[in-house]
Amino acid sequence: MLAEHGRVDALANIAGVVNMISEDSVVGLTEEAWDQVIGTDLKGVWLGMQAVISSMIDNGGGRIVNISSMAALRGLPNLASYSAAKGGVVGLTKQAAYEYGPHNVLINAIAPGTIDTPILADITDEMRQANANAHIVRRLGLPSEIASMVAYLMREGDFLTGEIYPVDGGWAAKGNF
Repeated sequence: MLAEHGRVDALANIAGVVNMISEDSVVGLTEEAWDQVIGTDLKGVWLGMQAVISSMIDNGGGRIVNISSMAALRGLPNLASYSAAKGGVVGLTKQAAYEYGPHNVLINAIAPGTIDTPILADITDEMRQANANAHIVRRLGLPSEIASMVAYLMREGDFLTGEIYPVDGGWAAKGNF
């Protein structure tokens, strides 16, 4: 990326997977499943930031938006590895914002509610409706709604860093915490 374009001004770390290998409770989770989810959802964010921050500093600053999850802010049934990884994204975002904010590298995270992505492809209609009903707006979020918030944080907010922004259709406000 840097060699081809010479600089990176913005990075969105959006990769995310859920465990499809084993049960995903703290006791039932396998090490292989843990490593896969942590490796993608948390290590991937760290590697992405590590790859661009020095260049951003050299170029006078930049913007990074990491995708966490509302699952990072509470426990959810059978999502131990995902919740842990996305919780790590929250901590890593805050730490990196603290370290690199003085260099005008502004780093924030978005914590989506349930978004209608391929990760939900195999859930039942009943599960889909239950997820929709957890939100005040009574529907699943759209990827474009998360993209809009990413774009906002990339363009605006010169005084915004180290924050976690829920984009959750009112899930937290509904009292799901």
